[in-house]
Amino acid sequence: MKHTTYLKLLVTLVLPVAAAALFTSAQAAPGDLDPTFGSDGTVLVVYPLALEITNAVAAQANGKIVLAGYISGTSGDNPDFDVSRLNSDGSFDESFGDAGTVNTDFGFADRAYAVLLQTDGKIIAAGSSDTFFALARYNADGSLDSSFGEFGDGRVRTAVSGGGAAQINGIALQSDGKIVVAGRAGDQAAHTLDFAILRYNADGTLDTSFGTGGGTNVDFFAGNDAAFALVIQANGKIVAGGSASRGDASSPDFALVRLNANGSLDNTFSGDGKVATDFSSSLDGIYGLALQADGKIVAAGYTYVTSEANDNFALARYKSDGTLDSSFGSGGKVITDIDPVTDEAHAVVVQADGHIIAGGIAGSPGDLDFALARYDSSGALDTGFGDAGIVTTFLTSKDDVINGLALQPDGKVVAAGVANGGNGLGVARYLTGGTATASNLLNISTRLNVLTGDNALIGGFIISGTDPKQVIVRAIGPTLGTLGVPDFLADPTLELHLPDGSVVTNDNWKDTQEAEIEGSGFAPANELESSILATLEPGAYTAIVRGAKGGTGVGLVEAYDLDAAAGSLANISTRGFVDTGDNVMIGGFIIGGGDSTVLVRGIGPSLIDFGVAGALQDPTLELHNGDGDTLAENDDWKDSQQTEIDATGLPPGDDRESAILSTLPPGAYTAILRGALDTTGVGLVEVYDLQ
Repeated sequence: MKHTTYLKLLVTLVLPVAAAALFTSAQAAPGDLDPTFGSDGTVLVVYPLALEITNAVAAQANGKIVLAGYISGTSGDNPDFDVSRLNSDGSFDESFGDAGTVNTDFGFADRAYAVLLQTDGKIIAAGSSDTFFALARYNADGSLDSSFGEFGDGRVRTAVSGGGAAQINGIALQSDGKIVVAGRAGDQAAHTLDFAILRYNADGTLDTSFGTGGGTNVDFFAGNDAAFALVIQANGKIVAGGSASRGDASSPDFALVRLNANGSLDNTFSGDGKVATDFSSSLDGIYGLALQADGKIVAAGYTYVTSEANDNFALARYKSDGTLDSSFGSGGKVITDIDPVTDEAHAVVVQADGHIIAGGIAGSPGDLDFALARYDSSGALDTGFGDAGIVTTFLTSKDDVINGLALQPDGKVVAAGVANGGNGLGVARYLTGGTATASNLLNISTRLNVLTGDNALIGGFIISGTDPKQVIVRAIGPTLGTLGVPDFLADPTLELHLPDGSVVTNDNWKDTQEAEIEGSGFAPANELESSILATLEPGAYTAIVRGAKGGTGVGLVEAYDLDAAAGSLANISTRGFVDTGDNVMIGGFIIGGGDSTVLVRGIGPSLIDFGVAGALQDPTLELHNGDGDTLAENDDWKDSQQTEIDATGLPPGDDRESAILSTLPPGAYTAILRGALDTTGVGLVEVYDLQ
């Protein structure tokens, strides 16, 4: 592996303190640069002896910003992946890689075009290596993740069906940890470029259950097609957007593809899983996709307006069936002219309040500037943002190009891309007037030793809010064996008890709802496992896992939130027999959106008051993050945080019980309930979302 060091010059502009304070207090408004970031809202890094191209940006929950692209000598030869992380103030994060930056060489011409943040804090950059799809996964400190890739070096190269100029342009994470990428593959000169969509397991191996051998190629009109953006809907369906040309014509259209969770084309989307939208008789294309809370799809890109001889921002909004949403713009389409010469939208985000922000370029080639446009839900420019809905930002006298946008949990929007005509990195952060992203529990699960009778695995969860919510509940056993868990439950059964007293049951998940469960993206891996998919009204629910025919063993109960309705999974409580060693009680939960305050409780003695025999007399509790680090421990809840826990209104009923109150960023967490001094008994672990 080669290692090349490129000189970087951090360019700053120093404002008088009084002027900066005046800007903050008197002039701050939606669309303004954030004066707390970098130099008056921007970070500009010039590489005098290098070509530096930033293509993607992602915002961590802690305010740090991850950038991905590639870097090479000024000739452009032998580029490497280039991944950087900034602190929330715009300075380089020196705890990441080499002074905030990591270059990764696959041994070829390597370019990153997309970046993904996993819930466990790991980072994936994706793009191309020569003519192969390429991915690299990094630990939180910037080191390559040895658990990823066939050779344990954190890198994956994949030859794609269709060959030619294969390149990943979009990446997304499924809620089960699998990684979906989208881009292009084929021969451009022969007009055989197609959408190429692949899915990887969490360890970087291809998921052969997806498409054909792990991938799906999609052709539109026997011309050149390419996917540039990717999103995964709440129901697990996969949407890729880009452009599609007819035959050898050089006049592409907006193009969308939707796949089922198994990689097949979704025929409920425009009849064949494919949609093409023509804005003009010339050039149109999608560069960015975003999902609204109501499930509608927003696409942003460009259209060449022949009568004006220039490119303009172009946006379209689609309903869940693939038809254009006529309530948006004119017949579902919006065209915005910012500069008389060239405007293109390269990325799009949807704010929590429903406003849509598109980012890209405006100006003349050789003197392009960062450009943003904000729209209300009808597609009209938001006159409360910038200058009548438009913001342009000058960084250098050469081309400055937004290639990516990211919304921070505090509502600010980060734009990142190319500066100084390709010899620089440019980042800007803007005020939006928005609020912090709402948090919610996306998944809750508990693992323990499932016994018989009253010592079955009993999980309860509450759906809050006023809206129904689609949830999938699973009972897992044999799959645990493939993960190295001994004495797993060989044939779990599942009961879902509803608030009205009715019960829904399932033994083997393929017996009922097979198509619906597969379509959700959460089908159990083993046919003997159980699953129930249901749309549930707000209320309290109980899931009970037993072994078929009285079987026993280690089992897992899970509930996944499948939609973006206002309601949320607000609480899980699981009761069962707490043993020792590997058979303690292990509860897991995933936080999405913004930070969330949770109360985790370990209950034992209080169960006696409810007639439970053999209660765990002295439970202890541990809280771990996705990396396995211990965040907090507690034995008796009054030993620490007593005042804060009392204030929640949810203190345990016995002094020997345990509780941990913590505000946590988005990610995966585990709560472990044991008996003090290796005692055993029936225990209860609970997670309350107090947001």
